[in-house]
Amino acid sequence: MTLIKHCGARAVMWGELDQMRTPPATATWFPLSHSQVLGSVVQTLDQAGFQIRSMELAVTPDDARFFGALPTAWPVQPSLRRSRRRPMGPFSGSPS
Repeated sequence: MTLIKHCGARAVMWGELDQMRTPPATATWFPLSHSQVLGSVVQTLDQAGFQIRSMELAVTPDDARFFGALPTAWPVQPSLRRSRRRPMGPFSGSPS
């Protein structure tokens, strides 16, 4: 699986996600950092027995949108997509 970056997105490492600012919470929205979301997905996959073989991570130029490909040894190849803007869904799985 290869993560295709476009519209100015750039490849990043997990540690770089830790350095990105998370917007402040509002009365109706409590944003999580990209790093927190990635950590939760990795932990959930691990607990379910999926061994992640590699990670390809990317963010848009403004760091607001995050994408990741997390290939496993199983037929399901998880991908991650999230935004600090609310309209984007957080996780999807796709067949290899």
